[in-house]
Amino acid sequence: MKLKYNDKIHAYWLDGKRCKGMSTLSKVPDDTFSLDQWRKRMVLLGVARKPELAKQAAAHHDDRDKLNAIAEEALVIAGASDAANAGTATHRIIERHILGEEIILTDDAKLVVANFAQVMESVGLRPIPEAVEQVVVYPEQRVAGRFDHLAYRIADDRPVVVDVKTGASAIRYPHATSVQLAGYANAPLHATLPIGRDGVTEEFLPPPEGLDREVGYVVSMTDEGAHVYSVNLKLGWKCLEQIIFPTLNWRSIPAEKLIKRVG
Repeated sequence: MKLKYNDKIHAYWLDGKRCKGMSTLSKVPDDTFSLDQWRKRMVLLGVARKPELAKQAAAHHDDRDKLNAIAEEALVIAGASDAANAGTATHRIIERHILGEEIILTDDAKLVVANFAQVMESVGLRPIPEAVEQVVVYPEQRVAGRFDHLAYRIADDRPVVVDVKTGASAIRYPHATSVQLAGYANAPLHATLPIGRDGVTEEFLPPPEGLDREVGYVVSMTDEGAHVYSVNLKLGWKCLEQIIFPTLNWRSIPAEKLIKRVG
C-alpha cells in the first residue's frame, strides 16, 4: 500500500486513487448555506476590485476550469484566504516550537509561542515531538488526514489528539471539530510524511498504545489569547460510523443500479 501527498493542493492518493480528506469529510453533515453565501459575496467583491476578471470570465464563459480559476483569483483578491494564511503561519510556528526548530522571533511569533506553551502547561498537556503532523489513513474508506500533534495528558500519562484552531468557527460550531478529531483518534493506521512538502510512503504503523478515543483537545489561538477546550470524541465517532461512512458508501453506488430508462 502506497500513500502519496501533494502539498500544493493538500491532497492524498492511496495506491493511485484520490483520498477524501478528514477535514472535508467532517463537514459532510454540516449546513453549508451561510458559507456558500459568504463565498459568493467574496467572489463579487473580488471582481469589483479587479474588473479585469469580468472581462476574462466573458472571454472564457464556456471553459469550466478557467471560470473556476477566475473565481478563485477573485476570492484571493477579496481577502477570503487572509485568515487561512495567517492560521497556517501560526500552525507552522507552533510546529517549529514543538520540534525545537529555529524560529525567527518576531513579536507575533514570540506571542504565539508564549501563549501556546503557557496554555498547554496550564491544562497539563505535554506535546510529543515525534507525533507532530502525522497522517492517519482509513484504507477501506480511502480517507486520509493530518492531525496537528499528539500530547501526553500528564494526569494519566495517556496520549491524546490535539488540534490547533485559529478561527472562531471551530468553537462556535463544534460538530465538525468533534468528527474531525474523532477521525484522527480512531484511525487504524498512522504514517509520517514530510511537513509542508510532497511525499510518498509505504510505511504504516498502528496508533500509539493507549491513545484516548473519547476525549481530544482544541487549542484555540486567536487575537484574544489562547484557550484549551476538551472535545467529545465519542459523539464525533458515532457521527462518522452512523452518518458519514454510510453516506460515502451510498455515494459510491453506480448510477445504473439506481436508475434506468424504461420508456
